[in-house]
Amino acid sequence: MTTSTDDVPDAILPFSPAPGAVVGETPLPKLGGVALTLSNGLRVVLQERDFLDDELLITGLAVGGLSELPPSLLGVGRMAHLLAGELGVYGHRPQVLNDILAGKRIDLSVSASAYSRAFKGSASPGDAAELMQLVHALFTCRIDVVEEELQTALHQAPPAAS
Repeated sequence: MTTSTDDVPDAILPFSPAPGAVVGETPLPKLGGVALTLSNGLRVVLQERDFLDDELLITGLAVGGLSELPPSLLGVGRMAHLLAGELGVYGHRPQVLNDILAGKRIDLSVSASAYSRAFKGSASPGDAAELMQLVHALFTCRIDVVEEELQTALHQAPPAAS
């Protein structure tokens, strides 16, 4: 998915994803929450908190990080999230995404370490749908690389540590 800054879409995704289903539910009394298993295999823990009742928090973690890359790709792997952010990690260039999200209280960031990959975010309850769309886009959108934009991003990126 690509857009120019002159063409700002009304939504993050150009389509409505097919809905999934909850296929399992496990109470977590010590946490005061519930673990859900979704039809796509994703495990979700829901927990209601009594502070910041106007904020939705989300965190995702996957085992497997930079340590799984061959040595020849380690430098690229260390820079991947920086480059993806500059080139459009959520399916839109950063300036276009900023325009789409104008007036919304949403934050979502990604990270990679030696042994895991993660995302962490927050949103107001009224912006929860857009936050979930960003998470969906994170896993499903391709980044269309324009060579000159890649070279600009590489030039501006800090040098990767060896």
